[in-house]
Amino acid sequence: MNYEKLYENLIANRRKLGTPEGYTEKHHIIPRSFGGTDDSVNLIALTAREHFMAHRFLARIHPDTGMVHAVFKMACSNKTMGRYKVTNKVYEQLRMAHAHRVSTDEVSKQKKSLAGKGKKQSPEHIKARTDSRKQSGEWHSEETKLKMSLANTGKESYWKGKAIPEEMVEKRKKTMRETGGWEWTEERKQAASQRLLGKPSKKPPVTEEYKQHLREEKSKKVTCPHCGKQGTALIMPRWHFNNCKVLTQ
Repeated sequence: MNYEKLYENLIANRRKLGTPEGYTEKHHIIPRSFGGTDDSVNLIALTAREHFMAHRFLARIHPDTGMVHAVFKMACSNKTMGRYKVTNKVYEQLRMAHAHRVSTDEVSKQKKSLAGKGKKQSPEHIKARTDSRKQSGEWHSEETKLKMSLANTGKESYWKGKAIPEEMVEKRKKTMRETGGWEWTEERKQAASQRLLGKPSKKPPVTEEYKQHLREEKSKKVTCPHCGKQGTALIMPRWHFNNCKVLTQ
């Protein structure tokens, strides 16, 4: 269906008939989000039904823009439900289109992220979110954690070459003062021991087969692709491969 033509005909017919009698609503022919102005040539008075239809056509023409949100708000608002006579089928279509746009629009995601930046969450909210994730099983599996670790291997630190903000430095100093710094006192050792008491170890036991595998891997001969020197896999990465002097010459 040609929604652009339907929209043009709706505006043209209303201009031909003139301003409707009774209740009217002001409509921007070219939406302001698309550069439309508040000039009289870009404004037209429509009935409530025509206004809703106009925004539905615009949402169909531009499905990945704010037009979808605009017509969805018109359908959901208690003040407009009585005027627009939104059916359950129309509401379902609008709801699905709006949900799809919100889930795929990166700009909207960024706006939501910035809106919540710096806001502290209450302990009750954090606990409820944690319990929900535990029940739904959304925590990262060990396999996923391993993949994430391997993906970040060799990457430079975010703060490398950058000046750490003074606020962060002061926050770290305050934490160090409150926790007693890095000094590993007997009290801290005892407290750590009590916290771990009875908890199963996360690391699997090292078998003899795995130990033998490590020995073989460490003694395996490898060749640097830059200078051609050979050595064991345990020592060579320190002076060769990405750290080879040939790369810095």
